[in-house]
Amino acid sequence: MISIVNLYKSFNDKVVLKNINLNVSKKEILAILGPDGSGKTTLIKIIIGIIRPDSGKVLVNEIDITKNISTTRELIGYKAQDFSLYQDLSVSENIRFFGNLYSLSGNELKQREEFILDFIGLKNFKHRFAEALSGGMKSRLAIGCALIHNPPVLLLDEPNVGVDPASRRDIWKLLRELSNSGKTIIITTPYFLEGNLADRVVFIKEGEVVLTGNPHEILKNLDFLTYKILGENLQDFYFDLKKSKLDFKCWLKSDHIRLLLHKDIDFNKILEKISLNKRTVELDEPDLEDVYLWQSK
Repeated sequence: MISIVNLYKSFNDKVVLKNINLNVSKKEILAILGPDGSGKTTLIKIIIGIIRPDSGKVLVNEIDITKNISTTRELIGYKAQDFSLYQDLSVSENIRFFGNLYSLSGNELKQREEFILDFIGLKNFKHRFAEALSGGMKSRLAIGCALIHNPPVLLLDEPNVGVDPASRRDIWKLLRELSNSGKTIIITTPYFLEGNLADRVVFIKEGEVVLTGNPHEILKNLDFLTYKILGENLQDFYFDLKKSKLDFKCWLKSDHIRLLLHKDIDFNKILEKISLNKRTVELDEPDLEDVYLWQSK
């Protein structure tokens, strides 16, 4: 469905994307994971045709979008990173506006509008102005507008940023329904744990793909263990760990320190070199954020 081949992009001599090669199958949900500034949004904008790459190509249904942007316009639905709908229009007015952009009118537009309103769960809010919607509702409306022309491919740039956890679950439920109906979906997110809900994840660091695969298979085949350190004065202890330069990775969470250690290293020997000072340590289940940190070493 989508093939990205040897893609490079730079801005003012700064390389933003470097040798990106990806294939996305029909009905697949691909989650692109990475922190802000890693190149996720630039990649999405190249796929949609907003930005041209320095080199490489993007094929959608075997059509090179770098050469046929107008041809592929009908194939892709796009939700931008920022809320890009009209705040002073109602839910229905926004949907009809985007339908008009794709030359929909009359009964065809009315039927698509009714379907979209029902699908995104905003039928009872169709007369409400977009500015009065919650974050989750705005995201669902933006997805609905991207679907108005019934494209086979959906590109969503961080649709869940600023959205509460319950609304995130609702949005992922919508995405799975869309995938089951035959649509191919690429979603970017800084929330690594969301990757567990995708069919495949891609880790991007400083414009390069560092790992890709099924999230559950990735977590089954790790070469490191994750430990959780609990106790008081964790921030000071975290900085002490960073200064120790011992052979592990660690990062500070709100209520604990996560420590990643290669499976071949004896953790007891590490404990001999650090002073826990009444802090406790326990083995923990690794997650995709741990995997990204480990890949960044």
